[in-house]
Amino acid sequence: MVGILAGCASLPLDVDRVPSRAIAGSEDTPLARIVASSLSKNDDSGFRFIPNGVYALDTRIELIRRAVSSIDLQYYLLANDTAGRHVMRALRDAAVRGVRVRLLLDDLYTAKEGDLLAGLAAYPNVEIRLFNPFPGLRVTLATRVISSLFDINRLNHRMHNKLMVVDGVLAIAGGRNIADEYFNSSVTGNFVDDDLLIAGSLVPHLADAFDIYWNSRYVYPLRALDGNVRSNPEARRKFETLTAEKGSQPAVRMPANDILGYGFVGRELDRGRIDLVPGLGFVYYDLPSKIGAGDIKGLNSVSFDVMSLMQAARSSLVICNPYFIPGERGMALIDEERARGVKINILTNSLSSNDAPLAYIGYARYREAMLRAGVDLYELSGKPFQHLKGFGDFRSSGGGLHAKQAVIDGTTVYIGSMNMDPRSRDTNTEIGIVVESPKLSRELLKIIELAEFGSSYRLRFGPDGHSIQWLDTHGAKAEIFTKEPESSFIERLKVDLLAPFAPEELL
Repeated sequence: MVGILAGCASLPLDVDRVPSRAIAGSEDTPLARIVASSLSKNDDSGFRFIPNGVYALDTRIELIRRAVSSIDLQYYLLANDTAGRHVMRALRDAAVRGVRVRLLLDDLYTAKEGDLLAGLAAYPNVEIRLFNPFPGLRVTLATRVISSLFDINRLNHRMHNKLMVVDGVLAIAGGRNIADEYFNSSVTGNFVDDDLLIAGSLVPHLADAFDIYWNSRYVYPLRALDGNVRSNPEARRKFETLTAEKGSQPAVRMPANDILGYGFVGRELDRGRIDLVPGLGFVYYDLPSKIGAGDIKGLNSVSFDVMSLMQAARSSLVICNPYFIPGERGMALIDEERARGVKINILTNSLSSNDAPLAYIGYARYREAMLRAGVDLYELSGKPFQHLKGFGDFRSSGGGLHAKQAVIDGTTVYIGSMNMDPRSRDTNTEIGIVVESPKLSRELLKIIELAEFGSSYRLRFGPDGHSIQWLDTHGAKAEIFTKEPESSFIERLKVDLLAPFAPEELL
C-alpha cells in the first residue's frame, strides 16, 4: 500500500505561475514618510534589533496594519496557533483594504494550516505559494511523507528563510518563525531569539530576494495543490471562525521598554518617527536552485559568505547560534583565528535547552576541541526565562536559544536564518543580513552578554585537564557541574545511545 501511494504521488506539471514583482516604495505612503523622517540624508540604511518576543509580534502587526500597497512574507513556519492566527487575521484585514499580500511558505509544516491558508487565499488581493511542496496526500505530515517516499531526496531540501517586507520601505529579517514560541506566547516553552527591523536602501534588495523565490520554478501556487482554494463564502466563513478575535489575540503583558531601552514601534509610528541605528547593510541569500545543485559543499551559499566574513576577523569574534556544529572546516577556521590572536566567544544551546538532540550530539563532538583552542564557550540554561529580564514575561516556561547572529571585531553584525551546521550549509536555503555599524554591534553584544551571564553555563576543563565542567553564571551562588546541568541520567543516556547513529552531514 505504501509503495502504491508513493508511486502515485507527483506534483502537477502544468502550473500557471503568474510572475509578479515587488511594488517599489513610494514617497507618498505613510510608512515611507516615517522612514524619511527617521533617517538623515547621509544614512545608507537604518536598523533596530527586536530581542523581546512580545515586541517582535507587535511590530509585525503594527506594520501590517499600516500597509497601504504591499506586504510580502517569506517564512519556514507559520503555525496554526494564537500568534499565527493573529498575523493571518491582520493580513486578511490588509487585503480587504486593498493591500496586495504575497505569502510564501515552506511546505514542510503546512498540513495543520490547510483551512487557514485556503481561507486566506479566498480573499481578493491575496496569493499564497509553497516552496518545494509535497506531491500527495497532504492531510497530515505523516501521510505526506508516506506518499512521497520515492521523492525524499528532493523533499529533504527546505526553505529556511525568514523575511517580511512592507510597502517596499520597511523589512524584518532574523531568526523568528511565526508561532507562539518565537514571541514568548507559549506556556510550555519559548525561544530566545532576535529580529532586525530594516529601513533604507537595503530594503529594495530584500524585496528582490523575495521575488527570486516567488517566481522560482521550485515554488507552487497553493491553488495548484489544494482544490479547496476558491474565492467562495464557505472558505472565508471557516477562516473567520478560525481567526475569531477571541482565539487570535495573544494574552501577554507588554513591558514599557525592551532590554535595549526601546519602546513600542507602534507608538513611534504614531508619532511619525522611529528610532533607528544608521549603518551600511548587505544581504546574503541562497538561490532557490540550491535544492537542485547537488553536493556543493556549501560553496556559493550564505554559510560560505558568513564564514568568509568571520575568517577576516582581526581581534574578536562573538557567535550566538543554537545549533553550532563547526565540522572540520569550522574547526580549522577556529584554530586559524586563535593562532592569529583573535578572541572567540560562542553561545549555543545546552542539552537541556536544545530542542534537537541530534544537533546537540554533533556539537558535543567538537566541544573539547573548541575549549582546547581557547574558545570562551557558553551553553544556555534550559530555563532561561527564569533568569533573563527583558526577553519575555513567561518566567515559568522552559526555553532554548534560536537566535542566529554574530559580531565581528566589534564593528560588524550578522543576523539571519542560518544555523552553523551542515544542513544550513548544504541543504536548506537561508538568508542573512550583514551591517557595518559600531553602535549596532554594541547593542548586539549587550544582548548576547545578558544571555551569557544571566542564564548560561560557562564551560571549562576540570583539574585533570580533560573532563569538562559547567560553571553556573546565573545563580546567586557559584556552582560547578561535572555533568550536563538540568539534564537527567535518561536524557544523557539517550544522547550516548544515539551518537553512533547521527551522521554529521545530515545534522
